Amino acid sequence: MDKRDSNKRSQILGFIPQKENVYNKLLPYADKLDEESTKLFLDIKTNLIKSVLAREMRPGCALWTSRLNKYMKIYGLKFSKEDHICLIKLYYDLITQPNLEPTRINKFAATLSFLLKKEYLLSQDDLQLQWKPLYDLCTRLVEQSKNDIGMYRYSSGLETTLENLIRCARIYFPVTATQEILDEFRPKLCPYSNTEIASAIEYLEIFLPIVVKPEESDKGYRLWFEELMNLWEVCHNANIWES
Repeated sequence: MDKRDSNKRSQILGFIPQKENVYNKLLPYADKLDEESTKLFLDIKTNLIKSVLAREMRPGCALWTSRLNKYMKIYGLKFSKEDHICLIKLYYDLITQPNLEPTRINKFAATLSFLLKKEYLLSQDDLQLQWKPLYDLCTRLVEQSKNDIGMYRYSSGLETTLENLIRCARIYFPVTATQEILDEFRPKLCPYSNTEIASAIEYLEIFLPIVVKPEESDKGYRLWFEELMNLWEVCHNANIWES
């Protein structure tokens, strides 16, 4: 959207939309969509906030999350940058709270991934997310399921949903996150323990930020690239972690 279109939409809607569904303007009732979408989003936002304040995960948050997902599929990210950031922070706080049902985590994580998907809409200056709560969430879900001999159950797609979320979120990790992640997983990079190093490499692969500003490269990929490449070159026994 160019500057002229942005100003025009801002005058009509009262804000500059993040990313609209461009095909909606071809509909025969396109002139009514702005009023309809504004009213619907206000309704979703208001009731979602009420549900969170009342700590009503089900049916409140689940219902209004479903409606938000439908809204985004129909209208796109038709809300202001401020609302976009607030929604991301809201769902980030929701999924990282303790003792949340796996089904709710799956739903909220999928919604958060959709909100984070178009990375060009928000810069690192607009938004920062901490990596540790996401790691604690993964540990709580995946490791607890393994240790509790299958007594802690979750849907088969939850791990994939969380991995997609982390890959979308890592661009917004603070510049110090790379060193913190390495400090967490370096002690586990033991090539003599296939299980431990495979788990560590898997976490590094999804958590390490790979998109950094050029001036921050010394605190980014340069901290780990040579070390991991040397590890890969030295070990020639086709371990499971190499894939």
